[in-house]
Amino acid sequence: AASAEEAASESAVVGRLPASVVAAVSTEAAWYAVLRAVRGYWNVSRRVEEASRSLTAIAEARERHELEALARGEPSARRACHDLLEEWREIEFVSFDDAGHPVVVERVAASVARLEAEGADEARLVAGRVYCTEIIQALKALASSWNEDDNTIILKHIYVLDMADVRLRSLTARVRRRARAIIEFLELVYPAVVWRTYIVNAPNSLSFLWRVVSRWLHPITREKIRILGTDPDLNRRVLLEDGVPETAIPPCCGGRLAHTYPLADLFERATGEPPALPDLGTPLRTSDLPKFDGDLPLGVQDDRLARDTCRGPDG
Repeated sequence: AASAEEAASESAVVGRLPASVVAAVSTEAAWYAVLRAVRGYWNVSRRVEEASRSLTAIAEARERHELEALARGEPSARRACHDLLEEWREIEFVSFDDAGHPVVVERVAASVARLEAEGADEARLVAGRVYCTEIIQALKALASSWNEDDNTIILKHIYVLDMADVRLRSLTARVRRRARAIIEFLELVYPAVVWRTYIVNAPNSLSFLWRVVSRWLHPITREKIRILGTDPDLNRRVLLEDGVPETAIPPCCGGRLAHTYPLADLFERATGEPPALPDLGTPLRTSDLPKFDGDLPLGVQDDRLARDTCRGPDG
C-alpha cells in the first residue's frame, strides 16, 4: 500500500492538472508514461511541480505525435512511426543487461550530420526521437513481461553515445540549437528513463562540448553520465563491472557482437492486430530479439517495482 506521503504527493500532482490532461494520461496506453513521470521525480524536492509539468507535456506529446493512434494500430500512425524511425537508423538496440535494462547505442557522428542538414525540419527531428524513445520504452515493457512471477517493471535503459569521428567544428550553431530542442523535450516527456549513459570514443574537445550540453540536462540525468575514452578494452571492462554482460556490450565499447538492431528494424509495420504489447501500443517484432533470461537480483531496488503498487522511490 502507498504511504501517506506517497498518496499525498499523488493527489497533489493530480490536483494541479487540468481535466483535459488527466483524461489524456488516464488511457490504458498512457499508463507507462504516467508511471515514469511520477516515479522519475520521486527524489526531487519539487517533485509535485516537476511531475505535474511533465505530465502536461506528456499529454501534449501523445496528441501531437499520435501515440494513442499508434496504440490502436492505426495504419497511418504506424506508417509515420516507421518512416521516422528509418531516419534514425544510427540508433541501435544491443541487448539487455543483467538487470533487464535495454542497452542502446547511438553513432553520434551520423546524428550530428542529420542535425546539420540545411533542409531538416526541426519538428520532424523531435518527432523521430520521440518514436525512437517509444521503441526503447517498449523494449522495457518486453523485458518486464519476461518477469511475470514478481511483477517487475523495468523503467530505465542504458544509453551508449559513440563519439567516434565527431569533431568540434561539426558542432555548429544549427546543430547545437536543434540538439538542445530535442534534449530538452525528451528530458521533459521522458524523465529519469536512463539508468546510466556512457560516452565513449570522445574527442579531446569533449570538455567544451560537455559544458554546452550539460546545461540542457536535468541534474538527475547529469549524475548518471560516465565519460570513457577510446581504449576499447578499458571501456569493455568498465561495462562488465557495471553489470553489462558480454552479450550486451556494443562493438564501439570493445564488444564482440556480430549484430545489433536498428530501432527501425524492431518496429512491426504490417497492418492488422498489433503484437502483444498493449500497455505501450508500440508494436515490436520480437522473434529475433535476444531474450533476457537472468534472474533479477532481489537486493537491487532502483527500478524494480511491483505492478500492483506503482509507487516508491527511484523507479
